[in-house]
Amino acid sequence: MKTAIFLILAMFSHLSFAGKDAEIDKCISAKFSTMVMNDCLKDLSYRKDKELDVAYGKLVKEMFTRDRTDRTDYAAVKKSLAEAQVSWKTFVNQDCLGKSSLISNAGPANTEYALCIIKRADQRISPGGISRALDHCGAT
Repeated sequence: MKTAIFLILAMFSHLSFAGKDAEIDKCISAKFSTMVMNDCLKDLSYRKDKELDVAYGKLVKEMFTRDRTDRTDYAAVKKSLAEAQVSWKTFVNQDCLGKSSLISNAGPANTEYALCIIKRADQRISPGGISRALDHCGAT
């Protein structure tokens, strides 16, 4: 029964990401065991987290290399951005833990957690996410 639930979860997870991310497709490949698949997804989630950190760093760098003749309190903006980034990561962790806790078997729960982290990182990095702030700064 647990195997059937896992296969259904893997199938739906695969369908929801199909064609969107070749790296996820590679991790979910039928050639891998559950443990190898989860290790692959965990590594991918770490890489996506690093991509998010790079996007955030780019935002801060671009913002602070602009013409500073305006009256913007850039120190306050930088502090606010740092707090927002910490809050985002806290939200994502809690959201993904909540979603994965609904699954009783550790293997599929770990899969769900990693996929959730990857999806949220992609969401934040996307043009509508953290990079959108660059558009508002006039720095792209």
